[in-house]
Amino acid sequence: MFKAGFTANLDDDEISLEEHPLRKVLEQYSEGWCIERASTLCFYDSRYFFIKFKRPNDNQIMMHWNLPPHMNEKLRELQELAQQPEEKITLKQENQMWLNVFQSRMNNELQMSMMFANQMHRGGLGLLAVATGGTVVETPRYY
Repeated sequence: MFKAGFTANLDDDEISLEEHPLRKVLEQYSEGWCIERASTLCFYDSRYFFIKFKRPNDNQIMMHWNLPPHMNEKLRELQELAQQPEEKITLKQENQMWLNVFQSRMNNELQMSMMFANQMHRGGLGLLAVATGGTVVETPRYY
């Protein structure tokens, strides 16, 4: 295992056949690619898999899968559904909603930071007044 993921070992007898789908994909990405942690192999048949390959120190990611027939059919149905205009509109709305949530959270954090900085500034002025034995007058400046 590497910091960026895993590498594959093709010495296994189970995938020794050249036409094995897993072997083909692993040979294709054997040089310079790591297998991401989110990749999975089917526990009952090595022909079925979902593998994410990533180049270390790069943002390039490639995904390959070979699913059982019933899962492959469901995936095709979902892909077709995702291409419908209503679904695209819904996805855009959801993305906009999450963007609004993110902006709202950032604004709240910024307000809290400003309130904290203001409180620290006023507390510092009070300490300065105590230390100097007098009062500190804050004059607003307009730039």
